[in-house]
Formats: sequence, structure tokens, C-alpha cells
Amino acid sequence: MFEGLESLRSITLQDGTTIKLDGIDTITDPVTLPYLRTLLDGEHVCISASPPLPDRHGRLSGPAYRERDGLWVQEQLVLSGLAFVVPTPGAGESARRLLDRESEIRMKDRKQWPQAKILRQADAVGQDDQGTFRIVEGTVRRTTRTTKGAYLDFGADWRTDFSVFLPMATTRRLERAGVTLGEISGRNVQIRGYIERHAGYRVTLTEPDFLQILPSAGLPSPARSVD
Repeated sequence: MFEGLESLRSITLQDGTTIKLDGIDTITDPVTLPYLRTLLDGEHVCISASPPLPDRHGRLSGPAYRERDGLWVQEQLVLSGLAFVVPTPGAGESARRLLDRESEIRMKDRKQWPQAKILRQADAVGQDDQGTFRIVEGTVRRTTRTTKGAYLDFGADWRTDFSVFLPMATTRRLERAGVTLGEISGRNVQIRGYIERHAGYRVTLTEPDFLQILPSAGLPSPARSVD
């Protein structure tokens, strides 16, 4: 049974269990906590994880459901505009479903989407973004493969402009799904992750589902499933 909220991303049950709402990050908004309480007050909450192993803080992580009707808490928060999707290792189909729901709510009114503040065009990423989570959109100008993985460059000079690093494991998973570096080059894409400072500004992408090829004129966005 729901007991209370430890934070915007963690709920506690009456038996002392803490559930981390992984796969999302909630926005700091006056309505977020009251909305979560409205969803869960007086409700039994279960978690879908196999097996539900605790993290180093003793929390269980995974999709959380309202037992009465199967409502998926993370999905409902995304649909309400109070959360956005963040990379979670091994999320697979859950992440893809949440991304679809996020796209639905964003397309309804992009300017009013509550998470618009975390959106950045690739050429606008700068010092103020360092160390923060961002959803970045832009055109890949060049791709480079190395022994460690691959780089996607969004500007003329990788030493100062935004880029994305794909570790070798990520690159191989993309290629197994039929998405090659050549296909990505010249395309408009969306990337999400934490901005790091190297030569320029960079996101390291470990989960390939968080590289989305956006529709371009005359070029359909390829359907794919990355496992």
C-alpha cells in the first residue's frame, strides 16, 4: 500500500519498501507531488522487475503499476507532461513505449511542452548546459569510426562544437538493428543524455534507443527496434 513520497522520483510503501521510478525524470513543478499523491493515495502499488533487486540505497527500480487497474505510473507522468524519458540501461521495450508517449504529448503543443526548457539545438549547446540533462536535436554533419566506437559531429569543428560518442557496444547494437553510420550522416536526429565537456561538448550514448532519427523532407525515419 502506498505510504508517501520520498522524492519526486521515489515512492514509499507501508511495508517500508522504496520504489524508484526509473526510466523518467520528473520536473520540479508545484503540481507534480500533488498529482502523484492523487494517483497513488490509498492504492496498492506493484513493481515489474525480474528479479526486483535493490540498488545500493535499498530501493527497488522498475516499472511501477497501480494494482487496481494496471496504470503504469511512469507512463502516466509522461503523458501528463510532468516527466520526460531518460536513458536506463536495459530498458528496451519500456523505453520505446515511453518515448512514443513523450512524442505524443510534445507534438500536441511543442512550445507549451513543460520540458521545452531542456531542449537544445546542437549549435546552441554551451557552457550553461555542462553537467545537465538535455534533449539535443540537430543535423549530423560527419560520422567517424574509431577503435573505441564512433563519433557523430554536429558542427564544423569537433574541438569546439557538439558531438556524440557511441561506444563500440552501442555502435554494434545500432548496426544489428539496421542503422548504419552512413545512414545517420546528414540526417536530423535527436539525442538525449548528460552534457560532458571534452574538446567541445559531448553526450556519451550507451543506450541506442535514445538516438532517434527525425523525419526529414523526402527521407522517412526508419522504423527499428534496438535490443
